[in-house]
Amino acid sequence: DPDLETLYYFLEEAPEGMSINPLTGGIAWQIGEDQDGINEVAVRGSDGRCGEDIQRFKINVTYLPVIHSFSSDPCSAYNKDGSITLTWSTERAERVSIDNGIGLVPLSGIITVESSEDEVVYTLTAENG
Repeated sequence: DPDLETLYYFLEEAPEGMSINPLTGGIAWQIGEDQDGINEVAVRGSDGRCGEDIQRFKINVTYLPVIHSFSSDPCSAYNKDGSITLTWSTERAERVSIDNGIGLVPLSGIITVESSEDEVVYTLTAENG
């Protein structure tokens, strides 16, 4: 403020759960499950007299993918002369893959693969972007 008056801050536009400290302008936000994407914010600063301004900005929230479960049956992922069943569940992923020659798989699913002669470690990867 050019007159060195105390400034106060207010949220003119904000997503649910966002708050502002009226003395410092510090913003806090506990992001909810359904707030991904573009969230618009407008902060007004005022000296309580004639000095006032509004700053507008956007916050883009992108959730990371979540792997809820990944298991094999038998649990050792080894079944000499038999097969192995892999089961997985993910959320908010665009792509899911399993290594060791399996490749891209559905976001959640079950597949059966033939067991190799040696124990194999399978890694599930969930990605966005």
